[in-house]
Amino acid sequence: MELKNGIPVKIHLETKVRQDGETSAFVFNEPGQMVTVNGTIYLRYKEILEAEGQTLKTSVTMKIEPDGRLQIIRNGQVRMKLRFEYEKLVATSYRTPYGIFPITTYAKELHVSLKDTPLSGQVTLDYNLFAGEELLGEYELRLNFIS
Repeated sequence: MELKNGIPVKIHLETKVRQDGETSAFVFNEPGQMVTVNGTIYLRYKEILEAEGQTLKTSVTMKIEPDGRLQIIRNGQVRMKLRFEYEKLVATSYRTPYGIFPITTYAKELHVSLKDTPLSGQVTLDYNLFAGEELLGEYELRLNFIS
């Protein structure tokens, strides 16, 4: 199904982050858009986070490729392009105002399920994030969308 103009979807995202022995959880319910081009699905939405009296907005694009690979592109205070392949180390980058840092992802769990009626889907992604040999964090992402 090609949806080049995109359709509105409702995004529900839950993320758990474990770093340095601490666990944080985030939940987002945001409007988004789904576009399909040449079998690749693009989900676009904005994460809006209230922190220390500020509203932080991050544009997010999740790219789901037909072969099961996944990319998450985040544009906000930092720019991050994370690439994932199931049970593979994948080199990528993290851009901050201070420069570009190489990082590596390792997807321990990566599953995408889609339905046509109603148009909906679920992405399950558990991954580790590394800088060189150092484990930066362990992440669990659960994203559901429905038109």
